[in-house]
Amino acid sequence: MLEWLLNGYSCQTYGPNQTTRGMTIIMKRWRMRSWQTLLLILVLGVAAIGVAQHVMTWSKPSTMEFQAEKVPAGASDAGGQQGGSEPAVQPSQQGGSGSAVLQEQQGGSGSAVLQEQQGGSGSAALPVQQGGNVITVLKPALPSINKAQTLSLTNVTPKTYYKNKVAVLTYHHLDSEESSVTITPERFKAHMDALKAYGFHVISIEDFIDFLQKKKSVPANAVVLTFDDGYESVYRYAYPILKSEGMPATVFLIVGYVEDGTARKPAILNWSEITEMKRNGFSFYSHTYNSHDTVVQKGKEYSQLTAKIVSSATNKLETDQEYRTRVRTDLEKADQILADKLGNKLNLLCLPHGQSNSEVNEIAAQVHIPYIFTGDDGFNTNKAKLIKRINAGSPYVTDKLLITRLTSGR
Repeated sequence: MLEWLLNGYSCQTYGPNQTTRGMTIIMKRWRMRSWQTLLLILVLGVAAIGVAQHVMTWSKPSTMEFQAEKVPAGASDAGGQQGGSEPAVQPSQQGGSGSAVLQEQQGGSGSAVLQEQQGGSGSAALPVQQGGNVITVLKPALPSINKAQTLSLTNVTPKTYYKNKVAVLTYHHLDSEESSVTITPERFKAHMDALKAYGFHVISIEDFIDFLQKKKSVPANAVVLTFDDGYESVYRYAYPILKSEGMPATVFLIVGYVEDGTARKPAILNWSEITEMKRNGFSFYSHTYNSHDTVVQKGKEYSQLTAKIVSSATNKLETDQEYRTRVRTDLEKADQILADKLGNKLNLLCLPHGQSNSEVNEIAAQVHIPYIFTGDDGFNTNKAKLIKRINAGSPYVTDKLLITRLTSGR
């Protein structure tokens, strides 16, 4: 088509004083009618737009960036707050951009090319609870992602992708409408089917702790499943799937939310559901008693676990000692309730929003919490104390992308 439009075209070079003459000669040589000129301009314009869009798409960063969002009480993410002014007690930045630093996997038949999801349920936010119980959550902004095709699970030959390591996966809420920390039950089922087909071994968190304490080995391709916050949707949707497959899992509870019985949206697990799940392969540990909310300091939001707050007794910012006492009391209270209700012998802590600092780490050790689950992305060897996790509970994480991430082994 371009050859037809440019019939007779030849290139000549003209000096600055010959522009008009040059254009005249070129147009004569093209022997174009006016409508052909317009058509050529249109074709070249469309091509230029296509090139520009291609360049813009591949220039987007592939890692996750964090932003603050108001969502209902109980919703959270494992990622940490980035940048900004330091709080009174500075939280360390766990893993930079959060729990799922997913690089674009390029090339090969197993590639997972990332591109932004457009519209649909992927943009839906969690419903807002009216009349209170709304907290600020530091959530990952959806990265530029590509809807990778669903994996074929037929004729898959399981391989050894890694040894003497454990991948800890993070989930939150399951619902028919997806959001940054919510996936559908169907997507979760696809994840579990893919793990099974590709030869990953789901182990209990207790077996993982024995591995960390060098008491036992773990199978190749070992995976631990975790759910943050303690949503009732885990009981409704994930529990039946995992029970049927004999897969253990762990829920990190905001223990105070379970204890106070306040109606929240999304709903929180109750002790009856928790007890039933514990009898069938689930375990439950602390996501703090009631330090999941955030505080704003110098325009930035931080977990109450890592920043001083205004004391209700004095109406002044906590002193160092008051801060440490509050954190210690919170962690001890959560673990004591879990021991009383469920018979827990082991204390574990999952950090709200993936944030920590040296004081939290020190206090956790003092109250006999040997391992802290962070927002850092990666795998864990038996030398780990601060446990890395991989976010699997966001709508862009297709089964293909999950398997691509895990088979990397790093």
